[in-house]
Amino acid sequence: MGKISGRFYGDPAQWRRIYEANKAIIGNNPDVISVGQEFIIPDASTPLPAQRTYTVRSGDTMRAIAQRFYGDEMQWKRIYQANRDRIPNPDVIHVGQEFIIPE
Repeated sequence: MGKISGRFYGDPAQWRRIYEANKAIIGNNPDVISVGQEFIIPDASTPLPAQRTYTVRSGDTMRAIAQRFYGDEMQWKRIYQANRDRIPNPDVIHVGQEFIIPE
């Protein structure tokens, strides 16, 4: 999705714009797309849907953040997938980082 976004918007970080417009086709995992799928590419001025964010605090882990928002620490992968462009290693997060918390 990042490569597609970079091609159309000049910014790989805008991948959510394409994902949200094509969620019915793609499903819940934006990392799983197939050759031959056709996507709607929204106009760059189309606003992104509202999203929750969270700023990492001292002592936080991906699991603890997932527990806080989903009541299930095993949902940490949802947060990681939504923020993979800013989390090189999910075992190493830093105070002050801001993460998108998917619905």
